[in-house]
Amino acid sequence: GAVYALALGANPTISQFVPAVLFVMFLNRRQLTLKNSLIQFVIFLMVFVLVYTYLPLRAGQSFVNWGNPATFSEIIRQMVGSGLNIYAPGSVVNGFTGSPTVFFQSLTHYTWNSVVQFTLFLLPFIFLGMRFVFKQDKKIFTLFLIPIVVNMLYGALYFSGNQESWFIASYIFFAIF
Repeated sequence: GAVYALALGANPTISQFVPAVLFVMFLNRRQLTLKNSLIQFVIFLMVFVLVYTYLPLRAGQSFVNWGNPATFSEIIRQMVGSGLNIYAPGSVVNGFTGSPTVFFQSLTHYTWNSVVQFTLFLLPFIFLGMRFVFKQDKKIFTLFLIPIVVNMLYGALYFSGNQESWFIASYIFFAIF
């Protein structure tokens, strides 16, 4: 729990791994106790709050103050990356738009960038690797596939000016396959 909370503090896009963590918890549900789960959750919350308490403390200083997260609403804006569009720095059109047009444009962007990263030559090897892992161990295949699917949906549902950096999680799993 503590490591995951620290990771969320480093980059909120780590939240895309929540479904994979839940899948592992489901697979190991017989070993999980309610007491242990509650302890882990409390530790997670404490570390998460501690990590994000740093933002308003630093906002009070003039040295590093990106986005001025001095209030609760500004901390939330900072956490979700609102207004951090590298293509249009003045734009605040970041986040969930609910627009089917933006969804399909972002999904196309994800697909195109994946092809560019791995080239048409390597794509068949990724699919062969996926097939091999699926035949060997369906649980591992599912564990590796979940972050790819969630990352793809995350990138398509959440409009951002730095989407390409979000896709790196998928690229890691493509490379493993």
